[in-house]
Amino acid sequence: MTGEDATVVLLVDVSGSMRANDVEPTRLDAAVAAMKTFLSKIPSRYQVGLVDFSSSTEVLMPPTTDRNAINEALAYLLPETGTAIGDGLDTAVKLAKASLAQSGVQPNGKQIPAAIVLLSDGAQNRGSIQPLAGAREAKKAGIRVYTVALGTQHGVVTFGFGQYLNSIPVPPDPTTMTQIARLTGGKTFTAASASQVSDVYKTLGSQIGRRKERRSIGAWFAGGAALALLGAGAAGIALGPRLP
Repeated sequence: MTGEDATVVLLVDVSGSMRANDVEPTRLDAAVAAMKTFLSKIPSRYQVGLVDFSSSTEVLMPPTTDRNAINEALAYLLPETGTAIGDGLDTAVKLAKASLAQSGVQPNGKQIPAAIVLLSDGAQNRGSIQPLAGAREAKKAGIRVYTVALGTQHGVVTFGFGQYLNSIPVPPDPTTMTQIARLTGGKTFTAASASQVSDVYKTLGSQIGRRKERRSIGAWFAGGAALALLGAGAAGIALGPRLP
């Protein structure tokens, strides 16, 4: 199977902590800008879908080659409540499999021309499926997951005003992101600024399909990920509490 019928699912965290502005202008705004860059770089023949997750998951755009439709869907991303990483992975895996099935591709225990790019800024605190359980489903389907832990250890979200002002620390969870990527054969990145997360998505998008020989999307992602590790230059972030 070549990359002609490849599917990529953009999976993005929209928990309440994504409104933190340690990554300017906010974590979510920086993520949206980075995903738009990704869409401008990835080959136009590839199907791209968009899934978000907070306390629950939502398919904002089924895999399509219509880049305008995906860009419009990105405008609907807004910070919500908790973080259900495992549920998000489960939804993204099912979406990728369904997209490829329409092209006659079925999981066979080997790598298939599909990948998930997961961005999250914190630890799981909602959902019925644990992150590594979701990752195992991706591995079983032959789908690599490339993960981005966004934010800094000093990130906070502030609520209220005056004497009722309250700041909640919202550091990311690079450990879980690393475990997911490692389990599925993907790569993991940390990004502490808008430019760093943009570099990651830009490199991934531009590397997929660049080679002339016919290769799987997994191989293209691996090459792009290696370059992004050198280019992103982001530092790992420690684990910490999350918004409810």
